[in-house]
Amino acid sequence: MDMEFVEEHEWICRGLHHLRVRIRGLDTKVKIDGSLKQWTEGKGKECTVSNESTIQVKDSSIETRVAKHLLTFSNLKELWLGTRTAVKK
Repeated sequence: MDMEFVEEHEWICRGLHHLRVRIRGLDTKVKIDGSLKQWTEGKGKECTVSNESTIQVKDSSIETRVAKHLLTFSNLKELWLGTRTAVKK
């Protein structure tokens, strides 16, 4: 599945409890585990970085984009992205 397509089109299956999907670009164990970790911890949001001035930084990594999208599925409890299954408590 292509993440650009996912972000442009609304999914009507909001009641999912289990999802097994592969995402283009989420192609290494490190990236998959990073996305699963963000999803299980409920992360995937924009952050603010301050130095001399406040700068809005949007993490546009594939891991964060996937986690952010999957966090919109409030019933989702079990997720497989290619290497292992993560379970949200």
